[in-house]
Amino acid sequence: MDVFENHEKTQRVMEALKGKHEKRLDIGKHVSDYAGRCLRKAYFDITNPEPVDDALILHFLRGKALHDMLALGEPKVLECDGILGHTDDSFFGSDAEWKTTNYSSGNMNWLREDKWSGLPGSYLAQIMCYMHMIGTTTFTLGLMHMQGDYKNRLPVIKIYDLVATKEELNLHWAFILDRKDRLEYAVDEGIPPSVATRWFKSECDNCPYFTRCRSELLDEGT
Repeated sequence: MDVFENHEKTQRVMEALKGKHEKRLDIGKHVSDYAGRCLRKAYFDITNPEPVDDALILHFLRGKALHDMLALGEPKVLECDGILGHTDDSFFGSDAEWKTTNYSSGNMNWLREDKWSGLPGSYLAQIMCYMHMIGTTTFTLGLMHMQGDYKNRLPVIKIYDLVATKEELNLHWAFILDRKDRLEYAVDEGIPPSVATRWFKSECDNCPYFTRCRSELLDEGT
């Protein structure tokens, strides 16, 4: 038997997947635009987005496959103060969020771990928004670590229960609304938000707008 890699068919598959990854209709309005990521990235996503590449499509495919296996039914749509969100129904009879990461469960420093829980601060920021929008002080987070933990390199799933006070959630929501105002002002004025709106420094490392962003910062003398 002869085996030949068929690049043409591979490309056809990728194009078909890109067709399924429709442009977000909620860009600039979703919790993820304000919580856990740089406002400059959100600004460029709205004003002049980069073309969707194969790496993003495959990342989307992996996440979609996980949700199809673990989430029950369609995501629940949330709305509060003009901000949209989506949570997953879970096996536990409560609202939940499923996420995947390439990093092992013992190596999430790049995600700016929360110093109290050891979980990625960006994940917690988004979930706190969902908790406020739903009106609950408890939530479930499911994490699939594609590289397992320190004991093995096989994927593992870990489930976490999150509990917050109403005061914490209200304070966090006020912070998110301030970031929403900053992003909307930047879009209206055509001026990218300050680099200080990054959620964590290493966020720049794999950003599709790194070159463009750095060029504009140099022009601004920042």
